[in-house]
Amino acid sequence: MWPTDPEKISSCLEKGQSETDCRNYVKVLLPYNNQLFVCGTHAFSPKCSWREVRKRTTIQRVQES
Repeated sequence: MWPTDPEKISSCLEKGQSETDCRNYVKVLLPYNNQLFVCGTHAFSPKCSWREVRKRTTIQRVQES
């Protein structure tokens, strides 16, 4: 589960996007050694993070675009 901030969703909806389009969809999933690089759409405000392969819910580092 990687929810989008409610403020980002509101902003996305105000810009005329649909509720479905304003959700978070994973667009990039790349393995590297014991880590995963994951990027999501986050209501048209992309966000990426590095996660442990064995503990995908553990975020090691967040990168915002």
